[in-house]
Amino acid sequence: MRFSTRLVILLSIFSLSFNHLWALTLSEALETAEKHPVLQSHDLNVQGRQYEAGDASARGASSISLNSENFGGSQPGASNIESSIEFSLPLQDNRKVKAKQKLAATRIELSRLEKTNAHWVIKSRTQRAFHRALTARLLAEKAEENIENAQKLVDAAQIMVEAGATAEQEVFQARLLEQQARLELQSMRGRLEDASAELAIAMGLESLDNQAIEGSATVDLELPKFEELETLVLNSHPEILYRKLQADETKAKLDVIRTENRPAWELTAGARNLRETSQHDFLIGFTVEIPRARDNQGERKALNNDLQRLKLEQDNAARELRLHLLNAWQRFNRLQDQSKKLRDEILPAAHHLFELSLTGYQLGKTDQIVVLQAQKEFLSQKDNYLQRLEELYEAMDFIESLAGPEIAAQADNSTETPTK
Repeated sequence: MRFSTRLVILLSIFSLSFNHLWALTLSEALETAEKHPVLQSHDLNVQGRQYEAGDASARGASSISLNSENFGGSQPGASNIESSIEFSLPLQDNRKVKAKQKLAATRIELSRLEKTNAHWVIKSRTQRAFHRALTARLLAEKAEENIENAQKLVDAAQIMVEAGATAEQEVFQARLLEQQARLELQSMRGRLEDASAELAIAMGLESLDNQAIEGSATVDLELPKFEELETLVLNSHPEILYRKLQADETKAKLDVIRTENRPAWELTAGARNLRETSQHDFLIGFTVEIPRARDNQGERKALNNDLQRLKLEQDNAARELRLHLLNAWQRFNRLQDQSKKLRDEILPAAHHLFELSLTGYQLGKTDQIVVLQAQKEFLSQKDNYLQRLEELYEAMDFIESLAGPEIAAQADNSTETPTK
């Protein structure tokens, strides 16, 4: 008996721990996204460019040469032979070294910016997916409330039928609405599962096992002024910064080519042996390589054209980003005004009308059709409100994807609950 009791207790504890769902907030989702596997590949890319930077100050290859001359001679055994050994060392050009170092540093910054851009995209996708999952959860909760309201109508219809005040047909009509509400709940739960799967992918996870979306949505979101957002976008958006760094890289390539057109010097030292006299001579000299600037003239012209192209692309990107930001900012304000009007005026009035009609039906003063119309109107307005709320968060997420995480509204810290 004691053993079976312990077994039941252990199984109960195991069942509770297995079915427990951990709350997942927006801040926790973003923290998990910081460890996204994609960022690891960018870390390796940055590390590779840093390794390449170490070669920028390389001196170049040295050379050793062995020469033998005058194999003839009056004596046997090639008595007039002259043998020499020479060692050549290239002399570094400081201007060329600095140009290569600048080019390597620019490529490191480009690789870091690519990582920053990837981090930016991952964070934006995670926040967008979280808000979609959050609104999907709100829709599922709304579907559960619809079942409760439909059940109230069923109970009221049964009371009216038992009292002989109405036909039994109204009970079947109310039950049909209840079945439709339950079907809608299944659909909304499926939508929540799809949104949760999308969130897991954005976070870099396989799934959200034992994790439930936690948070509340509000229409009282706040964004900076448009001028502040515009300045932030033009100064920090990865696309703008990437064009600037590409221009810096192109300028660095031009500097490297210009330094390659400078003469290259080599210092040569060696020794010579004269077999006939057994005399040793020491050699020292300089070798200069004079490049032809016309050999890379086409490449230099191409790089100058690239600078003009990058400037035009940067200006065009800034123009498009500004227009996208303006449209999103206007859409956000428009949706916020509509959502507030629905929340503060229309929804409470529709809910009050439904309650009055249901009470009147229970008292036998109102027909069922009036209750059904009031319920339909209330559900329609609530769907409209939740749809506007979802679109509002989509607009806010789009603005955040343009201006960066610094302006993300504090949706996870909101305390508002959906209007019933």
